[in-house]
Amino acid sequence: ENLYPTRRQGTTMSIEKQMTETSRITANYSYTRAVFRSGSFSGNEVPLVARDTGALSYLWTMNPKLTFAADARYIGKKRFDNDQSNTFQRIPAYTMVDIKIMGKIDTWRWQASVNNVFNKQAFDYGIRSTSSPNIYNAYPLPERIFSMSLGKDF
Repeated sequence: ENLYPTRRQGTTMSIEKQMTETSRITANYSYTRAVFRSGSFSGNEVPLVARDTGALSYLWTMNPKLTFAADARYIGKKRFDNDQSNTFQRIPAYTMVDIKIMGKIDTWRWQASVNNVFNKQAFDYGIRSTSSPNIYNAYPLPERIFSMSLGKDF
């Protein structure tokens, strides 16, 4: 079943600054206003669209064969799926931080990363129950993840 027509308006701003010859910082922010244009929910916010989002990234090329990266992402609060009436609580805002180090040795490439460094518990998707008040299902995001990869160029 399709939803009533929607309108999404907003703005995105980004800035990138070369801090030194080997390091760079990037920041961006987006503001999105998503509403139903018509129907019984006209003027209400569209579920699952965060009004505010942003990111801050740092990249440091320590030498031609070794790079460090850190990223922080912010997702603002948003309406639960199935809350076109905008009468239910919101999915909470959250911030996640990831870091990784990447390198090359001859024809080998490697990477080690930690996603969700601070082990933040959050969820990005949830659906409101239509049959039971104040009940919802939420699908959590992964907690801290360590990963490593190794590859070879042939």
